[in-house]
Amino acid sequence: MRMPVMKRANLLLVGAVVLALAACNDNNSTTTDSGSGKAEARNSTGATEDHARGMATTLGDPDSPPGAGLPETEGTSTFVEADRKALLAVMEVDQHEIAAADAALAKNVQGEVRAYAETLREDHTRNLEATRALLGPSADATGEAMTTVGGGTAATTESATGTPGSGAQHLTEMKRKHDAEREHLQTLSGAAFQKAWIESMEKGHAEALAKLDDELIPNAQDDRVRSHLQTTRTAIAAHLETARGLQ
Repeated sequence: MRMPVMKRANLLLVGAVVLALAACNDNNSTTTDSGSGKAEARNSTGATEDHARGMATTLGDPDSPPGAGLPETEGTSTFVEADRKALLAVMEVDQHEIAAADAALAKNVQGEVRAYAETLREDHTRNLEATRALLGPSADATGEAMTTVGGGTAATTESATGTPGSGAQHLTEMKRKHDAEREHLQTLSGAAFQKAWIESMEKGHAEALAKLDDELIPNAQDDRVRSHLQTTRTAIAAHLETARGLQ
């Protein structure tokens, strides 16, 4: 039995509509999934770009504190001028005492005086390393800002950052004084050298102890700096006592 033409046409039309609707649903699903994937990828990329942009902005901003945007590590802290000046002064004392101890050992002093020189070299070397660790890169920058004065090393009248400061001038004076003392000792030998060297050590440690007590420790702001200065003071006081006993 043959189906009427009109009925058959209607069935074909309905089938076409059903197929069209199914195709639309598939396209919407694909588009949604694809769009969702793009959105997720865009969000992920955007977050990464925002983080990188934020880091670059922080590191490139001249108003940001040193180390902003980076995890804090030892040796990257910025100290106030009083603390930095104190650490640089301690560095100078340590370097002078190490050089003086080496000079005494080179002169072949013996007995208790030799043992004292070896103690000075060991203690001040250890203290110098601790001071440099606290200063971090600033310690190296300061070394680069040195200039030769009177045959020795002395700081220029500018700080490591290039800014004139009384602290740098004071270091210059300390270095000149220390250099002059060692140069004078180099002209002596035998018993005369030993006597003058012990007197120089007694005087130098007494001056360093007074500076620590009267200026550096009272003005220290950072707890780490204050603790290091106290440790330095303990060693300086012991060295002074030994020098007086050798007189």
